Amino acid sequence: MYWVEYEAPLSVYECSSKYTCPGLDVQNCREAHTGVACGKCIDEYYQDSGGFCMPCGAFTAPIVPILCLLLMPVALAVMYRSASQDIDKWKSATNELLGVFYVAMVYSQTVGQAMNIMPAVPPTLDGVLGWTEQVSDISGLLRLECSFKISYTLMYLFKLLSPVTAAAVFAGTYFAIYPIKRFRLDRDVVFSMYFSGFNTLFISIMNLTLQLFQVYPHPNSEWSLRKSPDILKSSTEWKGLVGFSALFIMMYCVGLAGAMIYAIVKAPSQFHTRQFRLRWKFILLQMRPSAYWWSSVNIIKAIYLASTTAMFYHPMNQTVYLGTGLLIYFLGVFQVLPWRNRNVLYLDVFLHYLLAACCLLMPFFVNTARGDEELNQISTIFMGVVVIGFLFAFICVFGLFQMGSTGSQRLWVLYCSTQARESVEVFQTLKDKDLLVEILMDLPDVDLSICVEAMQILSVEMFGNRETRRLNWRKTGHILFNSKGERGPETVEWF
Repeated sequence: MYWVEYEAPLSVYECSSKYTCPGLDVQNCREAHTGVACGKCIDEYYQDSGGFCMPCGAFTAPIVPILCLLLMPVALAVMYRSASQDIDKWKSATNELLGVFYVAMVYSQTVGQAMNIMPAVPPTLDGVLGWTEQVSDISGLLRLECSFKISYTLMYLFKLLSPVTAAAVFAGTYFAIYPIKRFRLDRDVVFSMYFSGFNTLFISIMNLTLQLFQVYPHPNSEWSLRKSPDILKSSTEWKGLVGFSALFIMMYCVGLAGAMIYAIVKAPSQFHTRQFRLRWKFILLQMRPSAYWWSSVNIIKAIYLASTTAMFYHPMNQTVYLGTGLLIYFLGVFQVLPWRNRNVLYLDVFLHYLLAACCLLMPFFVNTARGDEELNQISTIFMGVVVIGFLFAFICVFGLFQMGSTGSQRLWVLYCSTQARESVEVFQTLKDKDLLVEILMDLPDVDLSICVEAMQILSVEMFGNRETRRLNWRKTGHILFNSKGERGPETVEWF
């Protein structure tokens, strides 16, 4: 649908959604919508994830921003005990649940990113999965337009500063409690807790910083923001915000990437120190020691996904770009197997399989000529695929609770004891190097890779070998050294 104004009837603007812009008349917008291309809401209305203007109701007071500020110190206090656990507790049920939560949140943000590509989100789909678009643009939950009568410029800057505001709340809580020695917080734990949330919502944060460059064209050669079509690329308002947006892109994107690269480079030599483990726990906790660097892949993927609508404006190109990135990540997970917990690994693989299926459905939404009935049918299939992912996440949570039960722990101990006994019997016979070479050469490539990786893991865990780049918090491994350099299970470990 298209929109024109009385003063310039030959200057045609394309609406971002046919549901908000019915056309058929000059400056004709759906109720509560106004401005260029019906891209703005009237007073006491806010724009939801689907671009519809909804009444503010009880949110006319700044309830949501105030609640967010008040709840952050509470969340810090509740999660602090779990966040301060050292490596001997990293296999706890709480930490494994955090892994499931992280993967599910990334899945939700990715679904929201896919829905952002749709030229017009069908009301049926928006009613069920519209909240994923809000998760993909978490700052929209603040509903600032309901709390304050401010311009787009001030609202955008306020949203850009929301991660900085959260950091200030965490720092303020730390310094407020610091004089009370009994309740004093560990600064490394507080640092890790803040960046855990930052890392979890990184797709949303990157979406926000790139929002100014997510535009689409009009027939009259003008360009509008996808999120706020009334803001034109040629306007002084847009040009005045470009510098701020670039600054925050550098701060959030380059800053976090640089910090993670520093931690990953330092990890092999510093992982044995408790301070390093607690400070950078948010990037090391969920990953296998052999794939501790995979957190940087997650950051790259988040930047890639958020840049979809900034790199391309045509929905079909966006769909291909998004699907290609998800496919590459899917193959990478299969190759590296990065997650520490098996349930989290299965969940990540399965959810990206479902996301690939969603990408196959996206071209049906791109074709705007389809009737409402056909779109509703496709929307039902899309919703079914997405909901299956959330159901599988709940199954993984149930599986984690089952694994934490007393009976499951006993079976796990029995399984490890059995495997250890059989491994000792095998290793005692492998004293002939030529025989071992012959065995390895006869193995299929995949089996050989598995054996080599298993031996590298044992080399690190038993002898403290650092040549494999696998993280080990013991300097000398389980088989310890004495002061003479002798190795044996009964010697005293020294640092």
